[in-house]
Amino acid sequence: MSKKLASGNDCILLDVKTGSGAFMKTDADAAELSRLMLAAAKTDGKDCTAILTDMDRPLGMYIGNALEVREAIETLHSETETELGQFCIMLAAELLFMAGKGTKDACLTMAKKAVTSGEALERFRQMIEGQGGNPHVIDSVDLLPQAACSRVLTVQQTGWITQM
Repeated sequence: MSKKLASGNDCILLDVKTGSGAFMKTDADAAELSRLMLAAAKTDGKDCTAILTDMDRPLGMYIGNALEVREAIETLHSETETELGQFCIMLAAELLFMAGKGTKDACLTMAKKAVTSGEALERFRQMIEGQGGNPHVIDSVDLLPQAACSRVLTVQQTGWITQM
């Protein structure tokens, strides 16, 4: 939280993870952590909102840094109908609302338009470039690092994974 407060931002949106894949294993613990972080932000005069996210299941389809960046780039290429895409749009809309850019509905529309117009993708390109990365990965995700090995897992019967 100290880094977030030191960043100088007026609005902070916290995505607090809960579940077996998270630091906070229970919803109650994650809610308490959220309460403490919100109190710290308020003490520092920051507008802060916390959203609890279930880490018992993945949001996206990929696992691993480069693969997750690939999925983020795909999402910014207007693939927002996925669960990850919808979550990202919701987070962006919440930040726009916190920044006073309009009503919740107007902010949701703005967030969707930023992706569908390519504006969000261009901003991501600028962020990559500003941090010394290769902005061409936006146009060719094959430029991202590739794993030395990969494995496709298939099953012999239908069913549901209930826990990992």
